[in-house]
Formats: sequence, C-alpha cells, structure tokens
Amino acid sequence: MNHTPLEPLDEWLLGDEAASWLEHLRRADQPPHQIITQLRKHLTAEQAHRVMELAELRGRAAQKFTAAERMFFTRVGYEQASDQWIARHKSARFANRRSVADLCCGVGGDALGLAGVADQLLLVDQSATMTAFAARNLLENGIEKQISTSTADATSLALQNYDAWHIDPDRRPRGGRTTQAELHEPSDDAIDAMLAANPNAAVKLAPACEVPARWTDAAELEWVSRSGECKQLVVWFGGLTGEPGGRRATILAADGPEVRALATVTGAGDTLPDAADQIGRYVMEPDAAVLASDLVGDLANRHQWWTFASTTGYLTSDTAKLDPAWSTFEVLDVMPLKPKKLAAYLRKRGIGQLEIKHRAVKLSPKSLRRDLKPQGDEHATLLVTRVLEKRIAIVARRLIYEPFNS
Repeated sequence: MNHTPLEPLDEWLLGDEAASWLEHLRRADQPPHQIITQLRKHLTAEQAHRVMELAELRGRAAQKFTAAERMFFTRVGYEQASDQWIARHKSARFANRRSVADLCCGVGGDALGLAGVADQLLLVDQSATMTAFAARNLLENGIEKQISTSTADATSLALQNYDAWHIDPDRRPRGGRTTQAELHEPSDDAIDAMLAANPNAAVKLAPACEVPARWTDAAELEWVSRSGECKQLVVWFGGLTGEPGGRRATILAADGPEVRALATVTGAGDTLPDAADQIGRYVMEPDAAVLASDLVGDLANRHQWWTFASTTGYLTSDTAKLDPAWSTFEVLDVMPLKPKKLAAYLRKRGIGQLEIKHRAVKLSPKSLRRDLKPQGDEHATLLVTRVLEKRIAIVARRLIYEPFNS
C-alpha cells in the first residue's frame, strides 16, 4: 500500500510530548489567553496552535464519540466525520462482507463501525494526516485488529479485490461546501466508474445533496437522523441495497452506548399529502430525516393525515398517534400572528414556558419571545406558519412519546 510520510508536526501531535500538554489542557481551568501564553513559553507557535485546536475539537467531539478525549481530529475531518452511532448503524449492511475498503476515510468515523464487522479493513485517503489519525482513532477506541492504510486517490484502488466499499467524497474540494455531486471529489462520474468495478458500495452524502437521477433508480437512498437533526444521506448500491429505487428515513436514538433505530419510514417519495385549509385537533411535525427524504406524503397518506400548508411539512389530524418519526402537538388555539394579541393571550393563561417553532415564515424566535414577554408556570408550544398566505400562530401542547404507552 502507498504511504506518504507524515509531516513532523503531525508526528509530534501523535507523540508523548503533545499528549502531556493535551492532558494539561483537559485539566486546566484557566482562560484561553492565559493557557496560550503558557504554551508559547514551551512550544513553537505551530505546536501551540495545533494542541489548542485539538483540545477544542475533542471537547466538541464528545457529542459524536464516547472516546473523543483521546481521539485525533483536524477541523474539517471532525466536521465531516460520521458519529459512532451512525457508523455502527451503517456497518450492519456490511456484516457479511469479509474485506471492506473505506475510501476518503477522513479521521475514521465510519471506520469505527466497519472495523467491527469486517475481517479486513483498508483505510484510504489522499491525506497522510487523515489515514494516520484514522488508524490511531481505531486504537483509541479499543480496536486492535490489523488495519491497512493507504495514502492514495480513491479512484486508483482495485475495488474488485474487495467485497464492498464505502466512500465519503470531499464536499469542499474548492473550499466551499457544495451539494452538487458532480463537484464532489471524487465526482459522481468517477464514482460510476468505481461502481462498474465493484457495485457493492455505500456513498455518504450531505442530506440536501442533489442525487443524480441515474442513481435513484438502481440504489436505495437512506436519510439518517439523530438528536432531531438529519445527519447524512447514504446511497446504497449493489448487494448493500435493501430496496432498489426506494427511500428510507431512519431515526436513531440519541442516548445510550448502543445503536437503536427508533423508527423507520419508507416509500417512493413521489406522493403528496391531501391538502385542506382546516387544522385538526393535532399537528404533527415529521422528523428531519422524513422531511429531507421527501417521505412526508407517504407518511401522511399512511395515517390519513392532511396538510394545511403544503410547503411547510406540518401535518394535521383529529386523532393523535405518538411515534419517534414525528412530534405530536395538541392544538389549543389558532390565531393570526399578531404579537400584541398573542402576548395578551399568553399572559391571561400564565404561559411562561414557551417553545417557539416556525416553518415557511421568516422569523427570529428570539425577537418574537422578546415581544411576547411570556411569564408564568404554564407550558406551551407556539407553531408559527403560513396558511393561504396568512401568517398564523398555533398555540399547542407537545405530547411526549413514551414507548410503553404506545
């Protein structure tokens, strides 16, 4: 395999001296300007910068990785990395594939999942820093099996020698992030050539990526959310595909060490919900993965719900059903969005604990809250949206999903 020597600064960051400074920073309770002054007395400017940056990224990465405080990141590598729960969820489809290549592996987020199911795992990235960090991150997560690395262009790999492959194309090859697959690196055309060599593949994309039409017929598209945010789109090809031409929204649990899929919505994504200008007793807001996958219509028609504002994603019904695939709100009142009247309404009812959500309306929740001045102990949710070009406020009560009651 190809190996490009690490830059001296990267080697230093992976070594014992940097580790002692990182531990010092983890324990420090001084303000940043004092810490950087202290570091500059003992380290070069470049070393001090990299140590401070890594310490910051480790703190942020705690939401993605349970071993974050021991892992290694670059800023871009951290931002594009799959979290360990999504990585493990995806790896289930690779379970019967003995040899797997993880292309454009970055800092190894997806490799954490793949290493748990593949006997042979190859990590490939054009950056020697990334492959070194990815391999080290597997060790820091207790994965001690033999892992191969290669510093190379993903398109140069002989993919026919592997049972399956995963790729996370660079979405910022020219600096700015793009959702156009033809501007990724490798591009969609380059990935087509790779698929011709080995069709058993998973292509990781941003949730809003414009998927080439030629892929949607042959592949299965899966949008994955966690903690209420749609994190990524995975395009499954070949033997990894569950339902060619299908769409899937998967909602993962946000807590606990194990991977749990709370809900899944499937469909073709070509269905529109029935529309009416009437708001029922309940309003449902689909999960971010359902919205991103265009499965709102499939979901609505499955449950005989309707939409009162076709562009917003809100659905409504006179009966309530609770599920992790959507949030359910009991409608208390509906009125025009007039802050003075709305403030008086809230004040009269002692509503001070106010959640503000909005769709299809340009709105600053912070500014609206300032205008409303909610006070009191009662709880409510304010859904601001548009119906027939009129801005309305739905005062509602959020219903909590409890599995044992559903």
